[in-house]
Amino acid sequence: MVEVKKKILVSTVMDETRVAVFENDKLVEFYIDNETTRGFVGNIYKGKVVNVLVSLQSAFINIGVGKNVYLSSNDTVDTVTGFFGQKKRITSHRIENRMPKNKEVVVQVTKDPISEKGAKVSEKISLPGRYVVYMPTEERNVYVSQRIMNNAERKRLKEIVEPILPDCGTIIIRTEGEGQGLKDFKDDLRYLTRVWKTIQARAGNAPAPSVLYKNVDIVLQVLRDTPSSQIENVLVDDDKQYENVIDYVSHFDDELKGRVRLYNEHKPLFEMFEVNKEIAALANPYVKLKSGGYLIIQQTESLCAIDVNSGSSRGKGTGLPEDTALVTNIEAAEEIARQIRLRNHGGIIVIDFIDLRKRENRNTVYHKLENALKNDKAKLDILPFNSLGLIEIARQRKRESNTSMVTEECRHCSGAGRVLSKSEMFTKVMEDIVNVVRRRGHGVKVEITVALDLFEYFKSRLPELEKYTKAEVKIMNEPAIVWHDYRIMIN
Repeated sequence: MVEVKKKILVSTVMDETRVAVFENDKLVEFYIDNETTRGFVGNIYKGKVVNVLVSLQSAFINIGVGKNVYLSSNDTVDTVTGFFGQKKRITSHRIENRMPKNKEVVVQVTKDPISEKGAKVSEKISLPGRYVVYMPTEERNVYVSQRIMNNAERKRLKEIVEPILPDCGTIIIRTEGEGQGLKDFKDDLRYLTRVWKTIQARAGNAPAPSVLYKNVDIVLQVLRDTPSSQIENVLVDDDKQYENVIDYVSHFDDELKGRVRLYNEHKPLFEMFEVNKEIAALANPYVKLKSGGYLIIQQTESLCAIDVNSGSSRGKGTGLPEDTALVTNIEAAEEIARQIRLRNHGGIIVIDFIDLRKRENRNTVYHKLENALKNDKAKLDILPFNSLGLIEIARQRKRESNTSMVTEECRHCSGAGRVLSKSEMFTKVMEDIVNVVRRRGHGVKVEITVALDLFEYFKSRLPELEKYTKAEVKIMNEPAIVWHDYRIMIN
């Protein structure tokens, strides 16, 4: 398998941070962190049971984040260790016995609110470190990531970690732990057990509902979950964020620290690497392939359908329909894997490839897709071609898709299509103004003309626009201008 080289870009605009991850010079992942999009996954709360649904064997808990969160009986623990002075084994599996109304519980968010659904939580706490994951509410044990394939290395890692296991809990050695030594694991475990003791202490005194622990921000999550050996460089365009990244990586990898760079060129970081162009493309269900074929990607709340079309594709084989279809499907499989990660589609994904008669050709396409998704951090299950010629993927969904976060329904086509959201259009215009100011210097006067539907939104954010761009800005509207167009005039 070709070695993956990753480039991580971190861009901060006002109170919003964006992270773009490239693999072998292709954008594959994109994250937004602001007050609106910031999720709860990984956070730990002390909450109170407010309702129990016996028929669904689930409970709803108030953790103080708005809508009550959902706890399934499958996500409760058999043994309570150290919370509120309890330490006993619970034998009943019935939710009404485990979670009576008004009971105070400690839970961790495993899935963010999506659409009208509230967050999902679990009593099974999981604390990720750089090299291990510590699960303090599980039985005492040690496991090794399935992605570490070498049996001798798996044995070596278990022999290192077993003697330093904490008194309680399970340790999972992460892929990044491959090749590491005793000191690395000791330092990681020392930090995680200290975090766990702090959570326990807070749980004993805190009221319900209250937050006991917050996961690290999205920038540090990406760095924590990416093997250092794969990171080619990290570019950060904000001084404060740069210092934050340097401080974090200094604790575990001096060599990686040397690959972190502060970006201060005139051209905005995301514009330099054409990230904004890729973000804008998320509003388009059509994705062109180099061969002349194309994809159509349609997302609903719980299902994503992807259709592969030959278009003007002629293939590189003999020119026969089967050969042409195979070449287009292979290219489509690689692009579908990238689009799934980039758009962060979850739930059930159904792919309709161009029909192939030969079993060996269908197997080739299936294995190409399977291999292309190997670097996807989300848990997924890929099923082979079914009798209808479709491939189904079940992909873990922890948060809203990127398509949902950066687009909204188009008012001019009654919801049949999507356009970049107001906040995305605002960010896009702001970055263009910053680019102008960098070239012209401070004190320039700027006149922006936007679509009528965007005018009031832009006016409401005018003070922060002027403060951030250091320009005097006048906002105009014109009915003839469509949503995604705008004009910037410099006086």
